[in-house]
Parts: sequence; structure tokens; C-alpha cells
Amino acid sequence: MFIGDSNSIDLATNVVSSLQFENDSEWAWRNYKTVIESYLASPDVRHVCEIGGGRNPLFSPEELAAFDVEYTILDISQAELDLAGPEYHKLCCSIEETDHQPEFDMMYSKMVIEHVSNTQLAYENIRDKLNPRGVCLSFHPTLYALPFIVNLLLPERLSRKVLGLIFPSRMNEESKFPARYSWCFASRKIVRRLKVLGFRDALIVPFYGHTYYKNIPVLRSLENWWHGVARRADLKASASYAYTIVRR
Repeated sequence: MFIGDSNSIDLATNVVSSLQFENDSEWAWRNYKTVIESYLASPDVRHVCEIGGGRNPLFSPEELAAFDVEYTILDISQAELDLAGPEYHKLCCSIEETDHQPEFDMMYSKMVIEHVSNTQLAYENIRDKLNPRGVCLSFHPTLYALPFIVNLLLPERLSRKVLGLIFPSRMNEESKFPARYSWCFASRKIVRRLKVLGFRDALIVPFYGHTYYKNIPVLRSLENWWHGVARRADLKASASYAYTIVRR
């Protein structure tokens, strides 16, 4: 079910076991915030960084009051950070920018790491920004789910139009960042790469299924059938999303 050695399993086991874990993408989306809350509740977590939070950080100031943490939003856009409100600490930079000052006990991102140009450098910087035994959780799509292969292969202008046809509500988005999917695989090879970078532990939790065909009945039925097969057999190469969790 999980991809990692026995020393890494506890990165997720204690959290997901209390949430009736399912290797289904609906579970991943529905429980992402609760999973992060479980980490924030740890007495060892005091300094937290949300990567790519921009104007819409995962937690409101009122929600953060329940945790004894200092919360930083990291984003490449100062304009987006300015819209988040003055209650947060803010860091305007790319996760690919080098900064060797450890300062966080927990870092996390949702649908960010697939857009990174140099994923190895990004993880090196995450490693260097984490305090000893600090944890980072990245929630991201994975190859070889068909919608993401298509998105990777299509020219960006065309892929934006296709996305708009599937999800009309997203047509008003100002930007669609190119997705590169580097290191976005549910595979033991990625775990080995992360360990080589110096992480003490690395774990990948794969999830199956997606909603890209929800308005296309025939494809939706085929996807639901294949999703069920892949999920029951835990065919990790057919996963659609993953939590990639590392500990320094």
C-alpha cells in the first residue's frame, strides 16, 4: 500500500490509521487538511511552512489559533501573498531558490511540486529548510494516469482549452502553470532518489482515480472500472495522485 522501507512507514501510519484510510483519490482530497492538522497537533511541530499557499492558505488565522505554531506562507508571487492578509508570516520566493537556513518543523504543499522545473533542487532546498527530523508532505498528481500524460504532451495553450472544457469553472483562472511531473511517480525509484538526497526517511502513499472524465459518460464508466481494478490490486504505476512524505 505504501512505498518506503519499514523505518519510513510511521511517517503516515499513525496519521492515516485514525482516519479509516482508503487508497482512493476522493479520500486523499477529503482528508488532506485533516492529515496536515494531525501533524500540526504534534508537540514537536512549532514552525510551519505552506508551499504555494498564496492568497488562499490552507488554514485561516482563526483555525491556526487551535495550534501552537508559527505559520509561514511561501509563494513566488508577492501580489498573491499580499492578498493573504497580515496575520501570516510570508516568504516570497520559489522553492527552487537556494536558502540553507533550517527553520521549519513541517512543510507541505498541494498541487505544487508537479509544476517545479528542477525537482531535485526543490527537494534539496526543502531538506535544508527543515529542522532535524522535520517533515514535508507533498500532495501531487502522478504519472502514468492518462489525463496527466495528455497534459504533459499537449502544448500548454491547447491543454488549457481542454481543461476548460472539462472544468468550465476554471476558465476564469488567470493562469495555468505548466505541469512537468518531474519526480511525480508512485515508485520505489523516487523513494531511493529522496534518500540519496539525504532524507532520513521517505514514503509515498499512492491514491487511485480522478474526476477528469466526470462529464464524459463512456470514459467515466471505463475509468471507474479501471480505478477499481487498479485500487484493489494496488497497481502503483496506475495511481493518479500521491502523498510524498519525507523526514530530514
